[in-house]
This record gives sequence, structure tokens and C-alpha cells, in this order.
Amino acid sequence: KSKAWITPESFDPYASLPKMETVQSEDRFFSDESIRDGGAAMIAYAKCQFSEISPEEVAALRAALLMYCELDTLAMVMLWQTWKYDHGV
Repeated sequence: KSKAWITPESFDPYASLPKMETVQSEDRFFSDESIRDGGAAMIAYAKCQFSEISPEEVAALRAALLMYCELDTLAMVMLWQTWKYDHGV
């Protein structure tokens, strides 16, 4: 579905990443239950691969990882566009 990452109200698009209420874990590797940085993304990916968690938890982590990756990719594109137009490449 469509998601607007950058809005006039959103200073930090990473703050708009959804919380994962379905993930039940003793590990608190997510700041306020969402994946907002590369370290948390790596841990979530490893948890999906190497932990015995429910299919619901895997689905929640997968959805969160996809949204985090989408936002990081957008940031890389924005950096590339700025570099391209500022340097005439």
C-alpha cells in the first residue's frame, strides 16, 4: 500500500515506522518496539532465521524489515539525487 514517508508534519520519517505489538520477546533490541536502525534490522533478520518464533512473529518482523528497508532506500536515492544535481553528474 502507499506510504508517504515525508510530510510537512514529519520531521523524522523513522518515527513513523510502525510498532510491532505482535512480537513477544525478552530481547528489547527495538527502540519502542520498532526497527529504526541497521543494528536492530540485523538482529531482527537473524531472529527470523535462527530463533524458534511463531509464524505471526516472523510475519511481523518481515513486514517491519521491509518498511525499514524501503525508508533506507528512499534516503539513499535522495542522497544520490542531491549529489547528482549538485555536482552535475
